[in-house]
Amino acid sequence: MEVKELTVSDRTGGVRDAGGHLGGKEPDLKNMAYHCCLANEGDLFIAVSDGVHDNLDPEVLKCSLAESGCKKPPNVSTWADCTPEVKNELKRQFKEDKLLEIIESADDTSPYSITNAILKAVEEITMNIEKHMKKVQDYKEIGIKWEKRKGDLFIAVSDGVHDNLDPEVLKCPLSESGFEIPDGVEDWEDLNTIEKNEKKRRFKEEKLLEIIESVNEVSPRAVTDAIISEIEEITRAQRKGYEEGSRLQRDWDKMGEEERNKLN
Repeated sequence: MEVKELTVSDRTGGVRDAGGHLGGKEPDLKNMAYHCCLANEGDLFIAVSDGVHDNLDPEVLKCSLAESGCKKPPNVSTWADCTPEVKNELKRQFKEDKLLEIIESADDTSPYSITNAILKAVEEITMNIEKHMKKVQDYKEIGIKWEKRKGDLFIAVSDGVHDNLDPEVLKCPLSESGFEIPDGVEDWEDLNTIEKNEKKRRFKEEKLLEIIESVNEVSPRAVTDAIISEIEEITRAQRKGYEEGSRLQRDWDKMGEEERNKLN
């Protein structure tokens, strides 16, 4: 038995990059592709959502390159060392092997049994990830202690809020962030991981403080409403930019040279 992934390179930008969308004001088809293959009698085509696909990704599974069993190129020791093309190829091998392992655990090779085996495996994976996240959030276990004071307000946010306070997501260059820039550093990508995380943490704290100070009263309801309103405004602006970019990409070939020069 052999498993072959047909839609290769569909997560080049990472699991958070959907690669496009069909809904919304205008569809984003930048990742749209046509795939075909020869089929033989008895072949089974498995179409899965990202909820299944992403949970077969070795990085999501916290599986290092060394533990993955993939044939890595010379001078490459971690996933971060791989070029996007090499990483996609290695991950494709990993996912094919992982899916084959799941299929072989099914009671038989009927579509029903294989579907149930895949769902069962992904449910187990997600439960293990949830258990791990709960352990990470256990402050006593990792030695973090909070000194609770009267009037403190704890704000728990989803990544939909947290990520939209990130300066790189907001297209805010390091030079405009208000931070002191080390010699030889021009942008965020020039910082090492520790420096970048520290500056981003401070940026998000200041951005959040700015939002909180915009409310009339510092109540949980007022602060929550202010944060949601700000994030909605940010996402609207981003969506408008993406839609305009998609429109220009779609219409580029139809534009005359003069119109293109104006855009450049």
